[in-house]
Amino acid sequence: MSDPTLEQELASILQSNFTAICCQTVICGILLYDYILTFGKEVELVWQRPTRALGGTVIFFLNRVVAVGMIILGNLNTDLARYTYASCNYSVIFDVAITLLAYAVWAAVSAIRVHALTRRYWPLTLLTLALALLPPAVDIWLSSTMTFSIAPLGPLVLCMESSPVSTQLNTK
Repeated sequence: MSDPTLEQELASILQSNFTAICCQTVICGILLYDYILTFGKEVELVWQRPTRALGGTVIFFLNRVVAVGMIILGNLNTDLARYTYASCNYSVIFDVAITLLAYAVWAAVSAIRVHALTRRYWPLTLLTLALALLPPAVDIWLSSTMTFSIAPLGPLVLCMESSPVSTQLNTK
Protein backbone atom coordinates (compact mmCIF):
# COMPACT_ATOMS: atom_id res chain seq x y z
CA MET A 1 0.00 0.00 0.00
CA SER A 2 1.17 3.47 -0.77
CA ASP A 3 1.44 6.18 1.82
CA PRO A 4 -0.80 9.20 0.97
CA THR A 5 1.49 11.58 2.87
CA LEU A 6 4.51 10.44 0.85
CA GLU A 7 2.56 10.78 -2.38
CA GLN A 8 1.50 14.32 -1.47
CA GLU A 9 5.06 15.26 -0.58
CA LEU A 10 6.37 13.76 -3.85
CA ALA A 11 3.69 15.60 -5.84
CA SER A 12 4.57 18.85 -4.10
CA ILE A 13 8.31 18.43 -4.78
CA LEU A 14 7.74 17.47 -8.41
CA GLN A 15 5.39 20.44 -8.91
CA SER A 16 7.94 22.82 -7.38
CA ASN A 17 10.69 21.33 -9.54
CA PHE A 18 8.54 21.64 -12.68
CA THR A 19 7.74 25.27 -11.85
CA ALA A 20 11.44 26.01 -11.28
CA ILE A 21 12.36 24.41 -14.62
CA CYS A 22 9.68 26.43 -16.41
CA CYS A 23 10.92 29.66 -14.82
CA GLN A 24 14.52 28.83 -15.73
CA THR A 25 13.48 28.14 -19.32
CA VAL A 26 11.75 31.52 -19.54
CA ILE A 27 14.79 33.27 -18.06
CA CYS A 28 17.06 31.48 -20.56
CA GLY A 29 14.83 32.58 -23.41
CA ILE A 30 14.73 36.21 -22.30
CA LEU A 31 18.48 36.34 -21.72
CA LEU A 32 19.20 34.72 -25.09
CA TYR A 33 16.77 37.14 -26.78
CA ASP A 34 18.54 40.08 -25.11
CA TYR A 35 21.97 38.78 -26.11
CA ILE A 36 20.87 38.31 -29.72
CA LEU A 37 19.35 41.81 -29.89
CA THR A 38 22.32 43.58 -28.33
CA PHE A 39 25.24 41.49 -29.63
CA GLY A 40 26.07 43.82 -32.52
CA LYS A 41 26.17 46.90 -30.31
CA GLU A 42 28.08 45.00 -27.63
CA VAL A 43 30.81 44.05 -30.10
CA GLU A 44 30.94 47.60 -31.46
CA LEU A 45 30.93 49.43 -28.13
CA VAL A 46 32.73 47.08 -25.75
CA TRP A 47 35.00 44.73 -27.67
CA GLN A 48 36.14 46.62 -30.81
CA ARG A 49 36.82 50.08 -29.47
CA PRO A 50 40.14 50.57 -27.75
CA THR A 51 39.40 51.95 -24.34
CA ARG A 52 41.22 53.41 -21.41
CA ALA A 53 38.61 51.94 -19.09
CA LEU A 54 39.78 48.33 -19.11
CA GLY A 55 38.10 47.89 -15.72
CA GLY A 56 34.72 48.60 -17.31
CA THR A 57 35.32 45.93 -19.93
CA VAL A 58 36.36 43.43 -17.26
CA ILE A 59 33.26 44.20 -15.16
CA PHE A 60 31.05 43.89 -18.26
CA PHE A 61 32.62 40.51 -19.06
CA LEU A 62 32.27 39.29 -15.46
CA ASN A 63 28.63 40.37 -15.43
CA ARG A 64 28.06 38.25 -18.55
CA VAL A 65 29.86 35.31 -16.94
CA VAL A 66 27.67 35.63 -13.84
CA ALA A 67 24.47 35.71 -15.91
CA VAL A 68 25.46 32.69 -17.99
CA GLY A 69 26.72 30.87 -14.87
CA MET A 70 23.41 31.42 -13.10
CA ILE A 71 21.54 30.10 -16.14
CA ILE A 72 23.75 27.01 -16.29
CA LEU A 73 23.32 26.53 -12.56
CA GLY A 74 19.56 26.81 -12.85
CA ASN A 75 19.47 24.07 -15.44
CA LEU A 76 22.03 21.87 -13.71
CA ASN A 77 20.86 18.80 -11.84
CA THR A 78 17.14 19.25 -12.40
CA ASP A 79 16.67 15.49 -12.58
CA LEU A 80 15.70 14.63 -9.02
CA ALA A 81 16.18 10.90 -9.54
CA ARG A 82 19.91 11.10 -10.27
CA TYR A 83 21.51 13.11 -7.48
CA THR A 84 24.72 11.76 -6.03
CA TYR A 85 26.66 13.11 -3.10
CA ALA A 86 29.27 14.58 -5.47
CA SER A 87 26.72 16.26 -7.76
CA CYS A 88 24.91 17.66 -4.72
CA ASN A 89 28.12 19.00 -3.23
CA TYR A 90 29.48 20.45 -6.47
CA SER A 91 26.20 22.07 -7.51
CA VAL A 92 25.97 23.87 -4.16
CA ILE A 93 29.63 24.93 -4.35
CA PHE A 94 29.08 26.21 -7.92
CA ASP A 95 25.97 28.06 -6.72
CA VAL A 96 27.91 29.73 -3.90
CA ALA A 97 30.81 30.64 -6.24
CA ILE A 98 28.54 32.22 -8.87
CA THR A 99 26.57 34.07 -6.19
CA LEU A 100 29.78 35.41 -4.65
CA LEU A 101 31.01 36.52 -8.07
CA ALA A 102 27.69 38.29 -8.66
CA TYR A 103 28.00 40.06 -5.29
CA ALA A 104 31.55 41.13 -6.15
CA VAL A 105 30.53 42.53 -9.55
CA TRP A 106 27.58 44.38 -8.02
CA ALA A 107 29.81 45.75 -5.24
CA ALA A 108 32.34 46.99 -7.80
CA VAL A 109 29.64 48.64 -9.93
CA SER A 110 28.10 50.28 -6.85
CA ALA A 111 31.47 51.59 -5.69
CA ILE A 112 32.32 52.90 -9.17
CA ARG A 113 28.96 54.69 -9.38
CA VAL A 114 29.41 56.29 -5.95
CA HIS A 115 32.97 57.24 -6.89
CA ALA A 116 31.72 58.98 -10.05
CA LEU A 117 28.69 60.64 -8.43
CA THR A 118 30.65 62.00 -5.46
CA ARG A 119 33.39 63.41 -7.69
CA ARG A 120 35.99 60.86 -6.62
CA TYR A 121 35.39 61.10 -2.89
CA TRP A 122 37.28 58.02 -1.70
CA PRO A 123 35.91 57.63 1.85
CA LEU A 124 32.31 57.25 0.63
CA THR A 125 33.47 55.02 -2.23
CA LEU A 126 35.31 52.70 0.15
CA LEU A 127 32.38 52.70 2.60
CA THR A 128 30.04 51.68 -0.23
CA LEU A 129 32.42 48.93 -1.34
CA ALA A 130 32.83 47.64 2.23
CA LEU A 131 29.07 47.59 2.85
CA ALA A 132 28.42 45.92 -0.50
CA LEU A 133 30.97 43.20 0.34
CA LEU A 134 29.33 42.33 3.69
CA PRO A 135 26.70 39.95 2.20
CA PRO A 136 29.34 37.85 0.41
CA ALA A 137 31.44 37.73 3.56
CA VAL A 138 28.45 36.45 5.54
CA ASP A 139 27.63 33.96 2.75
CA ILE A 140 31.20 32.65 2.83
CA TRP A 141 30.93 32.12 6.58
CA LEU A 142 27.51 30.44 6.26
CA SER A 143 28.74 28.25 3.41
CA SER A 144 31.70 27.12 5.46
CA THR A 145 29.29 25.71 8.07
CA MET A 146 27.18 23.73 5.57
CA THR A 147 27.07 19.98 5.31
CA PHE A 148 25.51 18.02 2.46
CA SER A 149 23.57 14.81 2.37
CA ILE A 150 21.48 12.79 -0.01
CA ALA A 151 17.94 12.00 1.13
CA PRO A 152 15.91 9.39 -0.76
CA LEU A 153 12.21 10.16 -0.88
CA GLY A 154 10.36 7.46 -2.75
CA PRO A 155 11.78 7.31 -6.29
CA LEU A 156 13.49 10.72 -5.85
CA VAL A 157 16.88 11.54 -4.42
CA LEU A 158 17.02 14.99 -2.84
CA CYS A 159 20.10 17.10 -2.25
CA MET A 160 19.89 18.36 1.32
CA GLU A 161 22.10 21.01 2.82
CA SER A 162 22.17 21.80 6.50
CA SER A 163 24.00 24.18 8.77
CA PRO A 164 24.35 24.46 12.53
CA VAL A 165 23.48 28.16 12.17
CA SER A 166 19.93 28.79 13.33
CA THR A 167 17.28 29.61 10.74
CA GLN A 168 16.46 32.83 12.59
CA LEU A 169 20.03 34.09 12.28
CA ASN A 170 20.21 32.99 8.64
CA THR A 171 17.09 34.95 7.63
CA LYS A 172 17.81 38.18 9.51
